[in-house]
Amino acid sequence: MWNDYYSKLDKIKTEPIIIYLLISLGILIRIAFIFVSPAKDGDYEFYLYPWILFFQSHGYWNALKYEFYDYTPLYLYAVGLIAKSGLNPLVMFKILSYLFEYITAFFIGKIAQIKHPNPSTLLLSLGLFPLLPTVLINGGYWAQCDAIYVCFIIASIYYLMVNRLLYSIILLGIAFSLKLQTMIIAPFYLIMMLKGKVKWYFFLIVPFIYLLSISPAWIAGRPLDNLLSIYIRQSSQYTFLTLQFPNIYFWVNNDFYQIGKYLGLIFSSILVITTSFVLSNKKYDFSLDIWLVLALVSACVMPFILPGMHERYMYLGDTLAVIYVLYFRKNIALMASIVFISFYSYLLCTRLTHYLPLFPIFGLYVIVLYYLITNFIRQLSK
Repeated sequence: MWNDYYSKLDKIKTEPIIIYLLISLGILIRIAFIFVSPAKDGDYEFYLYPWILFFQSHGYWNALKYEFYDYTPLYLYAVGLIAKSGLNPLVMFKILSYLFEYITAFFIGKIAQIKHPNPSTLLLSLGLFPLLPTVLINGGYWAQCDAIYVCFIIASIYYLMVNRLLYSIILLGIAFSLKLQTMIIAPFYLIMMLKGKVKWYFFLIVPFIYLLSISPAWIAGRPLDNLLSIYIRQSSQYTFLTLQFPNIYFWVNNDFYQIGKYLGLIFSSILVITTSFVLSNKKYDFSLDIWLVLALVSACVMPFILPGMHERYMYLGDTLAVIYVLYFRKNIALMASIVFISFYSYLLCTRLTHYLPLFPIFGLYVIVLYYLITNFIRQLSK
């Protein structure tokens, strides 16, 4: 049945007018979202707008020495520029996210074109990815910035696949300097290193990029030890094993937060390291196809086994699921299921949270992971 749906999608690629309509629809929805304010109790009201006010009251450069934000400085430089511009900050936050959403869609298309080198593949990615409900809500409604760090991860994966390793790791370093959630894709790069595809010393670029990114804030007067420990403090900011996300910690009472958090981190680390060393065996020959499947497996498995996951942390999984469909020309059901899991988590952040049970979506998540892992093993054994 789902192959029939894909054949319809494949037919769309032969009809440029339909692709252009999809692209136009994505743009029109974003224009409409500019005039829609996020919820009063959302991150914009609690974080982004107060940051704007702080920059305006303290000055762009002087403000950087204060610890008034819980993100890394790299994103705050953009926030400061928005504050300095004098333009409507909510609109500017959304436009910033829109820009990176379409750059992400471009790199999605570039990855798919490695296997299917035709212009329609790139155009279809520009029409399909921006219309994902999670992408629309994240940037257009909530004015969130997940598109930014994910954009750098997808660009990094593209340059890996075309063997431009230096570009790839620099982009990975920028992603890590924006969001700790970049670690969701860490198993993919760890296996790359263990199999000798990327030399270990290339990854020294990542902390170097982070040091460069915090340098302006350090020069402005914020203590270096404070800047180096931002991610440590972030990890303790929310004392919940899961925040509207249907992973294994859904079944654990939050009264066990401390022990659950540390056991979860230990379990995740052991699983990732063990699996990585097993897959590093020379008997497993990785093609580009297998590397791409591994990236999707990493992006979906890690949020399932890590504690402290938020509703937005499947954004990378959504993105790689679109790449999977456009690259392999199959499994629309898989993409739809991953996006639905992510979207359902978004719905749990609304008033519907009192009416939506979490266990059915947990069951779907388990089925998706079972398919992904068995499919990966099957491809690896060929």
